[in-house]
Amino acid sequence: MEQIKLDDDESSSKKKKWNDIMKLKKRSAKLMSECCHCVATLSYYCEDSPSLASTIPAIIDALEQYRAVGNMKLFLRGLEALECLSVQSPMCVVDNGGLETIFNVMNSLRGRKVTKSAALQKSFLLVVHCIASASDETCMADKVAEAKLIPFVIDAMKDHVKDRNVQIAACNAISVLAVTEENSSCIVECGGLKALLAVSGEFLHDVEAQKAVCDAVSWLAEGQTLIQLHATSSGCVERLLEILKTHGIDAMLVEKALTALESFCDNEECRPRFLEAGAAARVEEAMTTFPASEKIQELCQTLLSYVRPVKRMSN
Repeated sequence: MEQIKLDDDESSSKKKKWNDIMKLKKRSAKLMSECCHCVATLSYYCEDSPSLASTIPAIIDALEQYRAVGNMKLFLRGLEALECLSVQSPMCVVDNGGLETIFNVMNSLRGRKVTKSAALQKSFLLVVHCIASASDETCMADKVAEAKLIPFVIDAMKDHVKDRNVQIAACNAISVLAVTEENSSCIVECGGLKALLAVSGEFLHDVEAQKAVCDAVSWLAEGQTLIQLHATSSGCVERLLEILKTHGIDAMLVEKALTALESFCDNEECRPRFLEAGAAARVEEAMTTFPASEKIQELCQTLLSYVRPVKRMSN
């Protein structure tokens, strides 16, 4: 009996120590979240300050160390800080294991209610966009893909269908990630194309959202035969024509929608869908509406050479 009591006392003591450690970690996590917020603020207002990049290892270390605590404020502030810092020092984030830590953080939140935080998801998407779009000798978009972050981009779109800012950020991330065949295939396999069509349908009258969708579709489909066929069978052509119909007087959006349509036209198997959807008439409308735009005229002429119905000679 005495031995059992000693074991109970020892177990209780260990439990108390563990609880004390967790309380200390939680307090430290709160402090680190405030530090990250300060760094993000300073970085935002002092973009040309290289000394702020020296804080990157500490931020990454804090995110990794306190991941088990699950402090959402730290995750949010840490990602916000990395977002701001990656604009000037993307390679520093990568070299210090930032992408792996971001994966660990996002993976730890999967399946939990906290993943519904739009602010956290948006910060994650902006970090991905900043790093993937950075110009470097190595392809930064590939580094993001190698860190297995693409599925989380699509998850954000599915989790926040009605959040305009999250959706635009995700579309922009897809545009910079879809620079290789492997990345484009991964995006489509994760449901990226379906998610893009959902965004377009949800925000049909939002010009900026439609621009982001058109850019993402263009990058995904360009030169990718299988993706072109999949997108065509999924109703992508009809959706792009609907965008032209809805926003026919916005020159920039019309140009982006035409560019997206053009990315399908080099695939002969896609062209019948253009004819069935009445693409020629919609393209001719754009040509008539913007006679002074050289780019739109060029795109329209290219498209019409593919999609204008061939008139049969009468006997």
